[in-house]
Amino acid sequence: MSVVNHTPFPALAFRQYNLAGNMNGVVVVQGTFNLIEGGAMEPADDQLPLQMSDEFEGDSFSSSMIAQTALVPFKPSGDVTFVGSTFAPRGKALKSWLCAISVGPVSKRLRVTGPRDWVPLIVRHK
Repeated sequence: MSVVNHTPFPALAFRQYNLAGNMNGVVVVQGTFNLIEGGAMEPADDQLPLQMSDEFEGDSFSSSMIAQTALVPFKPSGDVTFVGSTFAPRGKALKSWLCAISVGPVSKRLRVTGPRDWVPLIVRHK
């Protein structure tokens, strides 16, 4: 199976059995874009290669995921992943603040906080 790719984005095709035992053809395309303040996103001149595995900031059990694999055999719609930073309004220290991002008609608002640590709860049985 092969793909004729007329886009600037890296792509890959593979075959995968679904839960019913039928063979599916899967096409993966991943694009890297630059955010333009006050304007539309533009494809980056240098496209990142396909993400072949999940990537974490540090240890996979105790740090944040910063990139997800593109190799997903079934996904009825696409993902949009943003990696970036937000800063408190007017540069003043705050416990939390709202930020937002929009892609076409989809808009998401987040309440963000300063640095935090996640510590797994260890339950010991006697």
